[in-house]
Amino acid sequence: MKCELIDQLSKLRKQSVEAVDNATDENIDDFKKYIHVKRNVEDELRELLKKVNSKNQKSLVLLCGSAGDGKSHLIYYFNSIDREHLLDGYEKYNDATESSAPEKTAMETLAVRLQAFDDDHLEDGVNTKMIIAINLGTLNKFIDSEEGKKFSKLREYVESESILTNSTKKAEYKENGFFQHVSFADFQLFSLTSSGVDTTFLQNIFHKVFSEEAENPFYMASRECKKCPLNSFCVVNHNYQFMKRTNVQKSVINRLLEVVLKDKMIISTRDVFNLIFDSVVPPAFSPLNLSNNDIKDKDKMKNYINGTTPMLLSEVKDISPLMNQIQAHSVLKKRSQKIDNQIIEFHVTNNIEKYFNDVTQNTPYHEVTNLMQLNNFGNDVEAKKCVFQFIENITGMLSNTDLSQDFKEFINCIYLSTNQKYENELESFYTDAQKAIECWEGSFGENTICIDDSNKDYWLLESLELNQNPKENSEEKHDLDRFKPYINISFTPGEHEEASETVSIDYLLFKLIRNIGKGYRPTVKDKNYHAEFAGFVKKLSDQGKQNKQVMIRKKGNKDLKYIFKVKPGNKFEFKVEK
Repeated sequence: MKCELIDQLSKLRKQSVEAVDNATDENIDDFKKYIHVKRNVEDELRELLKKVNSKNQKSLVLLCGSAGDGKSHLIYYFNSIDREHLLDGYEKYNDATESSAPEKTAMETLAVRLQAFDDDHLEDGVNTKMIIAINLGTLNKFIDSEEGKKFSKLREYVESESILTNSTKKAEYKENGFFQHVSFADFQLFSLTSSGVDTTFLQNIFHKVFSEEAENPFYMASRECKKCPLNSFCVVNHNYQFMKRTNVQKSVINRLLEVVLKDKMIISTRDVFNLIFDSVVPPAFSPLNLSNNDIKDKDKMKNYINGTTPMLLSEVKDISPLMNQIQAHSVLKKRSQKIDNQIIEFHVTNNIEKYFNDVTQNTPYHEVTNLMQLNNFGNDVEAKKCVFQFIENITGMLSNTDLSQDFKEFINCIYLSTNQKYENELESFYTDAQKAIECWEGSFGENTICIDDSNKDYWLLESLELNQNPKENSEEKHDLDRFKPYINISFTPGEHEEASETVSIDYLLFKLIRNIGKGYRPTVKDKNYHAEFAGFVKKLSDQGKQNKQVMIRKKGNKDLKYIFKVKPGNKFEFKVEK
């Protein structure tokens, strides 16, 4: 049995032929034209191409990034759809990872294609214009290869522009330069603003798939489902209808934010489209296996529930690496007393149908409540577990559509630390970070830090005065679509103004620092996990006053302090304070 909806949704999969664009294809594909979602990198490329086209000179435009981030699609769009025809007269090359001939390697093929831009031909007077979509790994491999030795000028450009580093600086047009580039690297799928996160691009992707518009091929295919005799108990149809809800889409987008900013996972546009497919169509789903009576069977009932969007996004393992990471942030992964009480309450009841019926009200899944006859499985532990997981996860998707307060604070701190003029607005976090530095090996008072905890009876301490060192510049506050998922903070030891130390704070370290500010003491596990911060503390402590004065405190008696001080002429002063 053919399913029009699944056929359309399958175009979103990474394995689909629609997932990869041929930059040289002159034929306008209606689907690719429809699925195009504008993003800021498109404006950046447009601006660059206009400047390149204003000069009658040889130019190689590098469109750099990672697999699946939309490089080839953007070239296809400018070549076949965009009305300004900015790529007219360009040679287009969108697959620098494969060889065009069996006897050649990918690097040899690339060298042949780029021959007009090698050292011998770069200034031959032929005004060739070329645009190439190239992964950063391939570019790095090429300039380091034997073939790349002929492209020393290209290598100089790549290195001078820090294309292969973690730089998030916007590429600038090089006047009279042979090489230009735009990089997708560090271009996030959302923006940070002074008021929070702007997820317009992600919302537009979901809108393309789930909007009720006549030009939407997915929506038009879903309307055909009404004619299908399996419609009332088809989980794919129900999932599609469920995902049309804006609060559900917001919940999924919030999970994506967590994966990027908390877990530091790199997500491409292709990953998001593939995620939508995986959220609607269960693995190995086939309409041929559906029947009205099957859903009354325990195993078929569990198959249906495990195939719902809330379960696919929260419980079903190994659909994709992105899905696995998203599941780490599901409701049931965040244990609490409330959830523990709900587990107990649910597992002592036999009327599980009522729970399912209540939570699925006003959702497509409500259609199968009577068909499944859930109370027949009231004494089956595994069946009840499956139903409970579904109830908790769908409740979470429908109600938890806002970000947690600490996550919002973390996002705001990233925004402030990246907009350097406003880094001084991080004063509250800087205060907590300073306390975390001082309390990393124990709390001994302001401007005092432990430099040796190895003795079983004593702590060795020093004075360490820290100056917060936020940077300032003249730039105005602006929205950020290029940024790292870190907060960068900097301290200067009081007596070493020329020596500043900087550290990057990720989400888990951010939470730890905030907790230390509230009185939490870091454990050995904390210190081992956050080794980079431990190294940062060590660098700062090495610039303290240990060469002039140290203090010894007896463990178990913090009030007893011995002070050893070096005076001029290498004389020692010993003092006991109590």
